[in-house]
Amino acid sequence: MRTELMGIAEAYDPDTRWGRAFGVVDRENYSPPLYQHRGQDIRKLEPGGRYSVATDVLSLSVGVVSHQFTARATGREVVVDTGRGRGRYEIHCHSAYFPGVGTRLDAGSTVTRNATAGESPGTGWDAPHDHFVISDYPDAAHTPSRPVYDPRPFILSALAGAAGDTARPFTPEEDDMYEQSDRDRDNAMAAKVDEIRTILYNAGLGEIRENAAAAKEGRDRITEVRDILYNAGLGEIRENVAALAKRSTGA
Repeated sequence: MRTELMGIAEAYDPDTRWGRAFGVVDRENYSPPLYQHRGQDIRKLEPGGRYSVATDVLSLSVGVVSHQFTARATGREVVVDTGRGRGRYEIHCHSAYFPGVGTRLDAGSTVTRNATAGESPGTGWDAPHDHFVISDYPDAAHTPSRPVYDPRPFILSALAGAAGDTARPFTPEEDDMYEQSDRDRDNAMAAKVDEIRTILYNAGLGEIRENAAAAKEGRDRITEVRDILYNAGLGEIRENVAALAKRSTGA
C-alpha cells in the first residue's frame, strides 16, 4: 500500500477516528429545518482516549481546493472539488488555516490541520476535529437548505480502495440525498416531538403547582404551630412572673 493511502486508512479509520455521526438530531445545537448533524466528525483522541487533539487533515480523494469559506458555526471551511458526478465537493470544517484556492491534492495529501480553541472562529467547535461534509454544493456546510450526502459510504469506499479492494467506488443515488420529502418528514416528526414535550412539560408544571400548594400549606401550618408555641410560652412566662411577684411582696 502506498504511504499516502496508508495515511487515509489511519486518518479515517471508523474504529478510532470517527466521532459524532452524520444524521444525529439535536434541536438545541443544529439548524432548522432538520436540526441534524450534517457531516461526519473525524478526530484523533489523545493517548488516554478522552479528549481529541489537533492533527493534520488528509484529503480523502484526488481533487483541487476550489473554495474557502469562514462561517459562524463551522469556522474555516476548505472545499475540495473531486470532480465526481454526485458528491462532488468534500468540505473540511473547523480548519486551522486555508491552503489556498487552486491547491492540487492527491488522496492522502495534507489539506489543512484541525483548529485548536484559539484558532477556531466557529461556534460549533468543541474540540479539535474535522466536520467532514459531502455535497453537490460547495457552500453546503454552512447552508442548511443545501442537500448533503452521508459521508460514511464515501469514506468506507475510499478505505476499501486504499486496502486494495477491487470493489467499484461508491456512487450515490439520488435517494441518498436529503430532499424536500425528507425535510417534510423530519419536520413532521419534530412537530410531534414538540407536541409530546409540551404535554410532558405541562404535566410537570401541574405537578410542580400541586407540590407548591402543598408546600405552602405546610409552611402555613408550621407558622400556625410556631405561633401557638410562642404564645403558649409567653403565657407561661407571664404566669411565672406573676407568681414571683406575689412571693416577693408576700401577697
